Amino acid sequence: MFTAAFFLILIMITAGFVNQNSAMQSALKNEEPLVVAANYCTPRVVSIGTYNFKHRPTINYAGSGFYVGDGRHVVTNAHVIASILKKTSIKNLRVFLKTDKDQQGRVAKVVAVDALHDIALLKVDGPKQQVFSLDIKKPLTGRSICVMGFPIGSILGFQPLFHEGTVSATVPAVLPMPRGVKLTEKLKKHIENPYNMYQLNIIMYPGNSGSPLVDTKSHKVIGIINSVMGRSVREHLVSHPTGISYAIPAKWIKRILLENRIKLN
Repeated sequence: MFTAAFFLILIMITAGFVNQNSAMQSALKNEEPLVVAANYCTPRVVSIGTYNFKHRPTINYAGSGFYVGDGRHVVTNAHVIASILKKTSIKNLRVFLKTDKDQQGRVAKVVAVDALHDIALLKVDGPKQQVFSLDIKKPLTGRSICVMGFPIGSILGFQPLFHEGTVSATVPAVLPMPRGVKLTEKLKKHIENPYNMYQLNIIMYPGNSGSPLVDTKSHKVIGIINSVMGRSVREHLVSHPTGISYAIPAKWIKRILLENRIKLN
């Protein structure tokens, strides 16, 4: 049975957590909106990778992700998980938080995959984390956005990097096909199931895949970064990559959460 002392400790921990958050909010009260947004994103963004003590290096980072729903689930790009499976066992899958002292990461399991929209849902061990809310409304062109993730893996150090920019346009995932173009199975699926992407005016790097696309003012996620899908589907007729960055709308994140009965915050 729980003792009075146990509940007293729990109350003290909760009070300390609330006071810490209040102090942080007070400290950021007079800061610029981008500073506030960056501090909001930091505890919610993770790196997706692997840990195996037999490997050298023991840790490998493959992409980014972020906490949603009930605080125990993370979303990332499905191609990030696929890249891990090419190199190692899925049992080595880990989620890494900047705030964690344990460098071995948190064990994660794949709950569901939306291959068409390149989204993977993970269940993560450990304490519940702070989460992002979702905004599924189509953003206006010029909307101020920010992105936080872990580009270039561990080469730049285990540090989430913050970028800011705007939504340049909402564009179809697949452009009309000229006559005579041979369709791959991937392109055929996207033509048969059309959807839009957000084109951005910021440059994303390998490792940013799965990062949250965040509204600077509301701090809600409006999409998930996915330049790989943009290059392979939207820019399939381009001989050289354009360097344009894209994001998949948040409505597809919401769908995979609801399909798996994950409560939205």
